[in-house]
Amino acid sequence: MLFTRLARTIIKHNRAVFVIWLVALALSVPAILQVQSVIVYTETAYNPKTSESSIAQSIVSKEFSISQGSSVVVVMTSTDVRGNDVRDFTLTLNKTLHNDRSITNLSNVTSIYDIYYQLLVGYTSVVHLQLYQEKNLTSLATSLEFGIPTTYVSQWTTLVNSGPFNINQSQVAAYNQKANQSAWPIIASQTPQAYQSIALAYENLFYQSWNKTFSAVTYTQTQLTIVTPPLARAQNVTKGSPLLVTQPVYYNVTTPFFTSSITDASTRTMFVGAARFFNLYNFCPSTCPNNYWNDPVAIQTFVTNTFSKTVNATPTQTFIISEIYSLGTSAGFTDFTTLAGTLLRNHNIKSYPIQPSSDVYTQFVSGSNDTMLVILDFKTTGPDPKNSIASTRADVKQANNLSNTDLLVFVTGAPAFNYDIETESIRDVERIDPITIVLIMVIVGLFFASVAAPLIPVSAIGISVGIAFGLVYIIGTTFTSVHFLILTLLPVAMFGAGSDYCIFLVSRYAEERRMGRGKKDSVERAVTWAGESIATSGATVVIAFGSLAIAGFGMLRSIGIAVMIGISIALLVALTLVPAILTMFGDKIFWPGGLGLWRKKKAKGNSYYARAAKFTAKHSKLILIVALAVSLPATSTVLSSQTSHDLISQVPNSLESRAGYNSMVRGFGPGTITPTYTIVQTPVLLVTDNWINVTALQSLSYAENSTLSIPGVSKVYGLTHPSGDPIPYSSFGQLNTAQQQAMIRSMKPFLGSDEKSAMVWANLSDEPYTDQAISTLTKIRQNINSIQSNDRLLAASSMLVGGETASVADLANSSASDYFNMTALVLVGVFVVLMIALGSIFTPLRLIFTILLSISWAMAAVIYIFHTYIGMELIWILPIMLLVIMLGLGLDYDIFLVTRIREYVVGGAKDDEAIETAVERTGGIITATGLVTAGAFGTMMLSQIPMLQQLGLAFFIVVILDATITRVYLVPSIMRHMKRLNWWAPGRIRRVPITPEEKLIPPIPMRTKLTVTVETLAILGLTLVLYLDYINNQYLQGFVSQTNAKLLAGINVWTGVILGVTSFLTTYILLRGKPKTSKTDWPHLLRKVGRQIGNLRPRRASMPIITATSIPSPIMSPQGPVAVTETPLQPMTQSQEQPPTTPSDLSDEKKQQS
Repeated sequence: MLFTRLARTIIKHNRAVFVIWLVALALSVPAILQVQSVIVYTETAYNPKTSESSIAQSIVSKEFSISQGSSVVVVMTSTDVRGNDVRDFTLTLNKTLHNDRSITNLSNVTSIYDIYYQLLVGYTSVVHLQLYQEKNLTSLATSLEFGIPTTYVSQWTTLVNSGPFNINQSQVAAYNQKANQSAWPIIASQTPQAYQSIALAYENLFYQSWNKTFSAVTYTQTQLTIVTPPLARAQNVTKGSPLLVTQPVYYNVTTPFFTSSITDASTRTMFVGAARFFNLYNFCPSTCPNNYWNDPVAIQTFVTNTFSKTVNATPTQTFIISEIYSLGTSAGFTDFTTLAGTLLRNHNIKSYPIQPSSDVYTQFVSGSNDTMLVILDFKTTGPDPKNSIASTRADVKQANNLSNTDLLVFVTGAPAFNYDIETESIRDVERIDPITIVLIMVIVGLFFASVAAPLIPVSAIGISVGIAFGLVYIIGTTFTSVHFLILTLLPVAMFGAGSDYCIFLVSRYAEERRMGRGKKDSVERAVTWAGESIATSGATVVIAFGSLAIAGFGMLRSIGIAVMIGISIALLVALTLVPAILTMFGDKIFWPGGLGLWRKKKAKGNSYYARAAKFTAKHSKLILIVALAVSLPATSTVLSSQTSHDLISQVPNSLESRAGYNSMVRGFGPGTITPTYTIVQTPVLLVTDNWINVTALQSLSYAENSTLSIPGVSKVYGLTHPSGDPIPYSSFGQLNTAQQQAMIRSMKPFLGSDEKSAMVWANLSDEPYTDQAISTLTKIRQNINSIQSNDRLLAASSMLVGGETASVADLANSSASDYFNMTALVLVGVFVVLMIALGSIFTPLRLIFTILLSISWAMAAVIYIFHTYIGMELIWILPIMLLVIMLGLGLDYDIFLVTRIREYVVGGAKDDEAIETAVERTGGIITATGLVTAGAFGTMMLSQIPMLQQLGLAFFIVVILDATITRVYLVPSIMRHMKRLNWWAPGRIRRVPITPEEKLIPPIPMRTKLTVTVETLAILGLTLVLYLDYINNQYLQGFVSQTNAKLLAGINVWTGVILGVTSFLTTYILLRGKPKTSKTDWPHLLRKVGRQIGNLRPRRASMPIITATSIPSPIMSPQGPVAVTETPLQPMTQSQEQPPTTPSDLSDEKKQQS
C-alpha cells in the first residue's frame, strides 16, 4: 500500500524529514515578513476588470479629474461648526499636515476654509476695484459740488484782499463777477469733458446764489473775510445754514441742482449722497464730523459706507470693506492674498463678506451646520495612502492641542477603512491565534493526559502555517492579491483541520502501542490506516477550498487558493513530520501520564458512546424522522432569508473610520458620500474653451433629467446641472464673454479631457452598499436602454454606470454565476474522492447529504442569532463560503468514523457490529478533534469584524453538530438501514469484499443496467441543456426568481407546521418496514426460515463448513499473524487489504460475554 511505503520511508529517514521541514520554514521567513504588502482590505478591489463598473472607473481615471478612492476625509462634529474653534482647528490642521514630512504623498488639503480663502482673495481684489471706482466717482462729485465753490471762493478772497479795506455794494458785485470769470478757466481745466456743461451751469448757479448773500450797503475786508468766512458763506449757499430754521431760496442749491442735472440713476445717487455728506465748512467742530470734501478720511468713510449700504453689509463686513479700502490705490495681488489670509483667520463663516454657493458649501458643511469635512487628496503614485493614516491622526490630535480646541474629529475614507481593518485584523490574529493554540493544548492535553503530546500538533501545524504564509506572499506577488480574511482564516483553518490530522495519527499510534506492538510497528500501522482516512479527509478539504479558486470573485479566489495550499501543507506535515516525531521520541510524548499500558480496558458497553450506539440501534427510525423534521424548517429559513451587500456594515462601529462614516451619513445623507455616475462617451465635441455644442447638450440634459426622475435618485449633477440645478446653456450665445467663461468653468468637472466624454453624477437616497441602492442602480442601468432608444446621439454613444454601488452589484452578479460552478465542483470532487477512498457509491452520497443537513441547521441558527439578537443580516458571500468550505471540513469526522467501520467490515465483522464498535472506539478521539476544530473556528467570534463572527459561529455549530450529533446518532442510523448498500460499488472500485450472502442475491439483468444507464445519461444531458438555457435566458432567470420568491413568501408558520407533520408521517411510513408477525404466523415463519437456511447451505465439495469447534489457522500478513473470526456461516476469505486487529478483538469480547 502507498501509505505503508510512506510510513517505512519516514521511519527510516525520520531525522531527514525533520530537517527538511525546518529548512522549509527558514526559507519562508523573508516572505512571511512581507506578506502584509500583498494583502487587500476592500472587496471591490476584486471586481472583474471586464465588469461595467471597472470599465467605467478606468475611463474616469483617464478622462476626469475625480479622486478614485485615494482621498482621506477628516470629519469634525460640533453643535455649530461655523464658529472660531472649528476655524482655528481647520487652519492649524492644514498647516500641520503640510509640515509633516512623514506624509510624503499628500497632494492637496481642501476644506471649506480653502474655498473661503479663494473667495476672499477674489472678493478683496474685486471690492478694491469697485471701491476705488466709487472713490473716483466720489472725487468727481465733490470736485464739482464743492471744488467749484472752493475755486470761486479762492478767487473771490484774493480779489477782496487786494482791494480797499472799506468795500461798498457795487465793489462787492464787481468782485463777484470777476471771481466768476477767473474761476471758470480753472474749473474747466479740472473737469472732464462730459461734465463741462454741468460744471458751467453749477458755477453760474453758485455765482447767482452767492451774489444774493450780500445785503449790506458797505463792508470791510474784516467783515467779508474774517467775521463771516467766505467758506461759511459758500457752505450756506451749497448746503444751507444750520443756524436757520427757514432757508432762503438761494441757500442749499447743490442737492437740487445735481438731482435734476444727472440723468444716470446710480451716478445721481452718488452725487446726491456726496452733496449731503461732505462740507465746505463746519459750524460745530466740537460735536459734528467735519467731513470736508477733500479730506481722505472723510472720503474713505463715505465710499465704504456707501458701498456697504449697496451690498447690505453687516457692521463686521463694513469693517472688512474699510480694510480693503485701506490697501490704497496701488494695491496688488500680494496685498490681496495677505489681507484674505488675515480676514480668514480673524473672522468666521458667519461674518465673511462673501459666501460660496449652497452646492459648494454643502459639500463640506452639513445642512444642519453640525458636521464639517476636510478632504485630503493623495498622489496616485507613491506610497499607499493607507500608510499615512497613523500620521494623519497624530496631526489631528496635535492640531486640536495647538488650536486649544477639543473637537470630536474622525479620520475616515477608503485608506482609513483599509488601515483600520488591517489594524483590527492584526489584533484579531494576536487575539485569536494564542487562544486557538491554548485550546488545542488544553483539549489534547486532557485527552492524552499528557503535557508533551499537545506540543506535536501545535509545533507541526505552526511550521506549516509559517510555510503557508510564505507561499501566500508568492501567490500575492505572482497571481492575485490576497484578501485580509486570510490573516485570520488561514491559521484558524490550518490549526483546526491540521490538528485533527495530527491528533488522529497520534491517537492511532497510542492505540497500537496499547495493543502491545513495537514503536516502529505502531508508527507504520498508524500511518497505514489512520493515514488513509487523514488523506481522504484532507483531500476533501483541499477540493472544497480549491473550488473557490475558480471563482470569478477575486476575494473567494484568493481565499480558496491560499487555504487550499495551507491545508495541503498541513496534510503533508501530518503525514510526514508527525510520524517522524513519533519515531524519534516514541512514548516520551505522552509524559507524564504515559500510554497507560498497565490500565485495564473499560468494559464494553459502559461508555457514553457505547450507550449511544445501542440507543441508535434501537431507535434509528425515530432519529431519522427527527432529523428530517428539523431539517425542513431549517432549510426553509435558509432559503427564505435575505443576505446583505452592505460591506460597510462589516466594519465595526468601534473603529474610527466607521464612526466617521456614520457621522458623514448623519450629516450629509447616505447618497452624497459615494455617488453613482454614468459615463457618456459621445462621438462629437461637447464643450471647448470658448464654445459649447448646444445640440449635444440637449441630449445630455435629457439623460440627466431622465436619471433624476428615477425613484431613489435624490439629485443629479452634470454638464447641464453643474451645481445640481439646470443652467441656461441654450442661451449661451446671448451671454457676454465673462458669463460664457463662467458657464464653461462650471461644466469642466463633468467634462472628459477629450471634450467628448461627459459624466452624469447621481446622488442616491440610500446608503451605497444597501440592497435599496443596488435596486436603484439597476433602474439607472435599465433607464439607459430606454433613453438610448429615444435619442440619436445617446444611441451612438457608449454609456456605462460606475461607482461603489455599481461595483458591489457587479461583484454580486459575478459571484452569483460562480455559485453553481463552485458547488458542482466541490460536490463532484468530494464524491469522487470518497468513492475511491471508501470503495462505495452510496456512502459518499450519504456523507454529503448528512453534512448538508448540518450546514442547513447551522445556517438557520446563525440567521436566527444574528437577526434576532444582533440585528444584522448575513453578508452575501457567507452562504457560498460556508457551503463550500464545510463540505470539505465538515466531512472529517464522518470520514474518520466510516473508514473505521469499513476497516472492521473488511476484517470480517457484520455491519451492525462494526458500526457499534466503531462508534464506541472512535467516540473519544473524534469528539476531541471536533472540539479542537470547533474551538479553533469558534475563536473567530472574538473578532470585531462581523463577517468573521458569522463565519466563526457557523463553522463552530457545523463542527459541533457533526462531531457530536450527526456522527454519533444520524450516520449510524442511516448505515444500519442501508446494510449492503453502504459498501456497494461496481467492479474494482469496491473495497469491501462481497460476502457469501451477497453472492446469493441474483444479479441485475444486463438489459436493466443498460436501460438505467441510458435514462441516467438522458436525464444528465437534459439537465445540462436546461442549465445552459437558464444561464443565457434572462427571462427564464427572472421567472425562476419570481416564482421562488412567491413560493418562499408563502411558507408561513402554519404551512411549516403542515409540511413538518406531513414529512414526519411520510418518513415514518417509508422507514417503518413491514408489520411485526403475529403469534399465529410463527409456524409459517419457521418454515420460511428453514427453507432459507437450506438454500444457504453450501455444497460439501466446494465450501467447507467452519464450526465452532474448528481451530482456525492464522493468516500471515506483512504486519504479522491475524486471528480469524469464528463464524458458523462465513468461510475463510483473505482480503487483499491490510487486515486490522479489530475483528479478533471483537471475537474475544464475544467469547468473554458468552
